[in-house]
Amino acid sequence: MHELNPGIARRRPTTRAALPRAVAALTLATAFGCVGSISDATGGRGAPGPRGAPGPAGTGSAGAGADPLPTGPPATPGLFAPGPGGLRRLTSSQILNELRDLLGPTVVLPSGLEPDAPVQGLVAIAGTTAGIPERMLEKLETAAYDIARQVMNGPALRQAVVGCAPGPDDCTRAFLQKFGARLWRRPLEAAEFDRYLALTHTATTQTGDPARGLEFALTALLLSPNFLYRTELGPPDAKGAPRRLDAFEWASRVSFLLTDGAPDAELWAAALSGTLAGPDQRRRQVERVLGTPAARRGLRVLLTDILRLADLDELRQQIAVFPQKTATLGRSMREETLRTLEDLVFPRDADLRGVFDQTFTFVNAELAKLYGLPAPAKPYDRIALDPNGPRAGLLGQGSFLAGRASPAATSPTRRGKYVREVLLCQSIPAPPDNADMAIPDDLAKSQALTTRGKLQIHRAAPACAACHALVDPIGVAFEAFNGIGVYRTTEAGQPIDASGDLDGLPFKDARGLGVLLAAHPRLGPCVTRTLYRYGVGRVEGAAEGPFIDELAARFSGQIPLRGLLLELAAADAFSMVGAP
Repeated sequence: MHELNPGIARRRPTTRAALPRAVAALTLATAFGCVGSISDATGGRGAPGPRGAPGPAGTGSAGAGADPLPTGPPATPGLFAPGPGGLRRLTSSQILNELRDLLGPTVVLPSGLEPDAPVQGLVAIAGTTAGIPERMLEKLETAAYDIARQVMNGPALRQAVVGCAPGPDDCTRAFLQKFGARLWRRPLEAAEFDRYLALTHTATTQTGDPARGLEFALTALLLSPNFLYRTELGPPDAKGAPRRLDAFEWASRVSFLLTDGAPDAELWAAALSGTLAGPDQRRRQVERVLGTPAARRGLRVLLTDILRLADLDELRQQIAVFPQKTATLGRSMREETLRTLEDLVFPRDADLRGVFDQTFTFVNAELAKLYGLPAPAKPYDRIALDPNGPRAGLLGQGSFLAGRASPAATSPTRRGKYVREVLLCQSIPAPPDNADMAIPDDLAKSQALTTRGKLQIHRAAPACAACHALVDPIGVAFEAFNGIGVYRTTEAGQPIDASGDLDGLPFKDARGLGVLLAAHPRLGPCVTRTLYRYGVGRVEGAAEGPFIDELAARFSGQIPLRGLLLELAAADAFSMVGAP
């Protein structure tokens, strides 16, 4: 594919001691230069999303000489049609993971990249809809210069990354061809290679130091949109059939799904050598990647995104109301949930439904104290819960109970909405514009009414009834846990009533709700649908529904998350895109 130009406004290069201004300018010009182009509608101050208005321009596949994956009928002939291809901006974690994997653990990576905000519920979708803000570009520019300087100033690191002594032209060529291709996740085209070679020669001439020449080249490679964006375009089909991702695009799509990073050495070698030509070979690679340590990292990123755990770094709870709150409590809650699901997937590959009523968890000392459990021998040891107690499963954990509460109280509405939207993939309509969302002061301040009682009165308002009827009967199941997740038996001097119903099926408490959720017919299809959205970076179109339904049906008896990821990544449908 031709080198991408994201429509980035040219900026005066950051002034740096001992960096010749002309070479610095040439570095940025090379990084943001183009042959083909992709630009936003306004030529604005940041890199646009790949499918904004207008859509991507330019032609060609993502890798020079990369053959498309084999053609053949779609997974569901006549029914399945993939959504549009395009570009996907790397998330902050993907940028850092790729750099860490390529450069090794000794490189100090930037810690202040902008956090990614979810779009339509997922950070994974943001990469296909949002561009790179100017503030983020400035941080990336600073980081690129710093990383390149670290690599070239450290003899051991330079040898590991460059692999030869800077100076001879064959060393420069080998570095650009090998490292540039790994960084961009596809081989450089001839025009691209020539441009970066010329930059290296110019920088070497002006600085008198071949290592500095490579430093500027590496900086430009790191700042290129070809690193910051990944392509999922596929070569056009002459007959108008759905496009097939080429080998490099497919390897990247699978690797970022499973590891949150770029293809490892073995998957990269397979893409280069053409050994991803058939479904059996691709499936073997998916199985292999799922067995690597990087797959655990990828699972954590996936779960953090899908379960909306990122906001736990800073709990909203007011310490005056909840004195148990500490600066680290939210992160501890997130780690508990991640370890719980990691244990389920690796190595057990157990049925996901079991996570809703299991009677053990993984806690550190502060969580054990919050839950009234004995302190574990070491942080996040597996520890048993009372098999007859109130707390069980995923929804008995602080990540949900505190993460879906209000700063000073519980919130049955927020907790119920989470169950509907995240676990059952049901949309809760927005309230009417004229709806009064506040509980009247006399009710809110009443010391005689429980939260359940206040909601029952509030729900009597016609503008509130429809939505609250969907979420409140679920959310009241968790009223036995306060706004930070501590178990309680009374509120406002009255016994807690945690009974409710889920789609007409009654339960008496949170544990009973967990049993109903585990058996709910929407759970498996919702998990499958969300994984698909995460993998392709967008909400599916109607013509993609048959594949998702068929995949969900294969796992109707159980929901092994690892198995689902395997079947999704290895599926024929996952290698296809429509025209951008």
